Amino acid sequence: MHEKKLSCILLVDDDADAIFFHQNTLIGMKCTEKIVVAERAEKAIAILRTAIERGNDIPDIIFLDINMPGMNGWQFLEEFAKLDEQATARIVVMMLTSSQNPDDRIKADENKYVRGYVEKFLTNEITEDIISKYFPDNR
Repeated sequence: MHEKKLSCILLVDDDADAIFFHQNTLIGMKCTEKIVVAERAEKAIAILRTAIERGNDIPDIIFLDINMPGMNGWQFLEEFAKLDEQATARIVVMMLTSSQNPDDRIKADENKYVRGYVEKFLTNEITEDIISKYFPDNR
């Protein structure tokens, strides 16, 4: 339970079961005012562009899957890098993936936009750790 909720969390994942699970975890934790879901990375970039243009609902956290059809998580990060830096600087991008490829973790660690790498599925403990690390005022 959080005294001050995050304003928005963006889930970027093509797996309907993972989305359902993660939404339920986040709702149960009462840690955010709003959960936005994008089943495709292209949609997530469009959501971010619109939010930046309008100056509202910029996500505090993006949970980003790596392996998705069309634009994958890495390609999303390439497009993310082109967005307004002032708006994106405060967004915490967490890779949330079932990838077993050790190269993905290395690549995530080397990407300046990625703050962490979490294996599916989100738990209350993992989420609490992320919030307390990056949003200490929301405790």
